[in-house]
Amino acid sequence: MPPEVAAAYDIIGMDTRGVGASSPLDCGLTRMSWLRSVGTDLAGFEKSWRLAKDDADACWKKYPGILAHLSTRNIARDADLVRSVLGERKTSWFGESYGTVLGATYAQMFPDRVDRLVLDSALDPAKYGMRSFQDMGPANERALDAFAAWAAPRDRRYGLGATPAAVRATVEKLVRRAEAEPIPIAGFRLDGYLLPYVLYIYGTDEADNADYARALRQLLDAADGKPVQPTQQLSELLTLMFRPWTAGADRDLAATLGVLCADVTMPRDPGWYRKAVERARPTQPVFGPMHNGPVPCAFWKEKPREPLTRISNDLPALQIQATGDTHTTYEEGLGMHRAIRGSRLVTVPVRAHTVYLSAHSPCAKKAVNDYLLNGTLPRKDTTCPR
Repeated sequence: MPPEVAAAYDIIGMDTRGVGASSPLDCGLTRMSWLRSVGTDLAGFEKSWRLAKDDADACWKKYPGILAHLSTRNIARDADLVRSVLGERKTSWFGESYGTVLGATYAQMFPDRVDRLVLDSALDPAKYGMRSFQDMGPANERALDAFAAWAAPRDRRYGLGATPAAVRATVEKLVRRAEAEPIPIAGFRLDGYLLPYVLYIYGTDEADNADYARALRQLLDAADGKPVQPTQQLSELLTLMFRPWTAGADRDLAATLGVLCADVTMPRDPGWYRKAVERARPTQPVFGPMHNGPVPCAFWKEKPREPLTRISNDLPALQIQATGDTHTTYEEGLGMHRAIRGSRLVTVPVRAHTVYLSAHSPCAKKAVNDYLLNGTLPRKDTTCPR
């Protein structure tokens, strides 16, 4: 934040339930995300199903008395308790990604206690859960196409293909190869079930296109048996994926599951997921089998104790959303915008997730700073220049 904006606020970060110093969850999980492609065969699906069950069972075995209480509504109550203890009549809220759901929930539950509300990269509160994950599939396929269009003119440098179609074909073929024979790299063996997750991470922000291209080149070379010294970025990502406990990524996953599964139920029939994958596969060949796969919440021992808060109000709020967001898609953001009718939406034509803290849009940053400092919202929804 610019100094004058930061100086106008007491900025408070809170360890929410399940993380940091607030009843942190350590379920002993062995991965950093449940996002994993089911691949093309039944064996791949069955392994994803078993892994999801193992994650849920591990958490319930260790924390049977805690998991039911980690809901977003309870975290919103905790936030209001913090406000009360500080002796503040009102509080302002800046939320990114899931933090937009938490902020919107807080504002809905305690509307008279909210001053300024900023939502950066919002989910659709009416879709929160499995439908939000499914929305990521098409968005990530579009991101792959956008990356392919960037990489094609640079074929001499990266050797990924001279046309966008050729680049996409290179990626899809690599996923199939990795499913048949895992890629040895950085001391790990990356298979076709986890490779889409690597692509998902690299495709998040268009500012990382060059890193994305270098990583793909190294993976292609490694698949061909060539000696490869992976970049630090790729090596660190693979280490997080295969040894998540080295940096706490396993505990982050446990906390994420704790909140998500205390909020919403997921389909419990394996047939539901298999059908969802097959419906998505023709138009989402890389990401459909990942974003429609089994989720540990399918095996949660207890249903949510409260329904989600329905977001519907006329409160003033500022929302910023990137058109190419692959995590909380632009369409999801529009759902939040419709739910908070007093909000103003600043659209940023870029592929990125979370905008304010990035260098992508001085226009969006200015809108947030003006609102936080002066309380002035844009007169109408606006789109920033690219």
